[in-house]
Amino acid sequence: MMLRGSLENIGLVFIALLSAELKTTSWLRLIHGQVSAELAFQYDRVVWAAFGNQRGLPALDAVVLGLGKADFLLEEGPAPREQNLSLTVGELRARLVSLGAPVRRLDAVPTTVVADNASLDQTADSVFRRSSVESQRSPSGRLTAALAGLARTRARVGLAVLLALVAAALPFVPGVSNHLRELVAAGQPAPEIIVVRAISPSAPTAVPAAPQPASRAAIGSAPEFNLESQRVPAPPSLPEQPLIDLRFANQPQGWLIKPPFVTWSNGAYRLAADVSSRFVAVQAPVQPVRENVTISATFRKIGGPPGGGYGIIVRHQNGEPLEGSFQGGRYYVLEAADRGEVGVWRRDDDHWVDLLSWTHSDAVQTGGASNQLGVQTIGNTLVFRINGIEVTRQTDAALPSGGGVGIFVGGDGNEVAVDRFSLGPDS
Repeated sequence: MMLRGSLENIGLVFIALLSAELKTTSWLRLIHGQVSAELAFQYDRVVWAAFGNQRGLPALDAVVLGLGKADFLLEEGPAPREQNLSLTVGELRARLVSLGAPVRRLDAVPTTVVADNASLDQTADSVFRRSSVESQRSPSGRLTAALAGLARTRARVGLAVLLALVAAALPFVPGVSNHLRELVAAGQPAPEIIVVRAISPSAPTAVPAAPQPASRAAIGSAPEFNLESQRVPAPPSLPEQPLIDLRFANQPQGWLIKPPFVTWSNGAYRLAADVSSRFVAVQAPVQPVRENVTISATFRKIGGPPGGGYGIIVRHQNGEPLEGSFQGGRYYVLEAADRGEVGVWRRDDDHWVDLLSWTHSDAVQTGGASNQLGVQTIGNTLVFRINGIEVTRQTDAALPSGGGVGIFVGGDGNEVAVDRFSLGPDS
């Protein structure tokens, strides 16, 4: 069984329900440009998630927050060597809701599609009978049976799920008529709504097929897919979109809220170093999956005496999370100060190592004016820009490439608002 589509059109909950009906292990590959992630479903549970160097629940959260519009490929596969998650469909749905992700109602069945339960059951039973024999013959038949199984449990998902799943699969199923495509697009009933004929290896397809054994025939005769080795490069002529490009006009989902250190109000994410000699460091909820990245954030001072700084954290090593009050960690921070200065430091657990002590820069807007800070990591080199102007370039090999990113505020009584945060691959 193989199914392709857009995650935005279906959602993780629907995919989890389909996997539960297949009663097997299913692997979900998500791809957005050069960013990718993997999830594994075993029967009715999510049991594995990987996103860059993150695993388990943090990886799942990163998928929800950063890959909501990714393309997906779902196929049967072996069970993962180890499980780093164990979430039921209901728990998955609750997690998405807690992160502010859009989740369609599972009982949302359009009344214009199915008049009553009896007609739905009759249609489902008919499709189930037609698919039961076919399901023993081909992977696409097993998909048909799974969709029929979903139809037979209206209380769980309803026909709206079937419409969404079929609509996502239609471009890859040459056996489906144009008439059916029109019915699905209009949300109208059709007796063949989930009848997906088995595709022979010789059937014409809209997607060029790679040579493969006849037993691997799948929806759309898609090329062989290897979860361990597949890499999908981004088109070189197109600029890659940022993984995050967030303006804090509304309260951000997934970002730390921890008064008095970290709050949100009046369209800004706010950090306050209220305690003497203590800084505030916050990691971004979605972390980069590549070694070299570009981070941009817009800061402005909103309170406290003159002095103190704000900046961007890169190369944060795995360990204690940066949750506002934590004063340890190993990372770099590149800062600007309201007095028109810039500096670069490395945090080494309980002390700072100077790479560039406070230095005057005309690129910095002083006082409460906004400053756009940009950091680009290139191997062991950190490139720091203020308002588009490069102010310093520092090289240090103490911390390995990769690692997490975040934002930082230091200085006694320093209060700062963050208006925008953007994270993307190194360009």
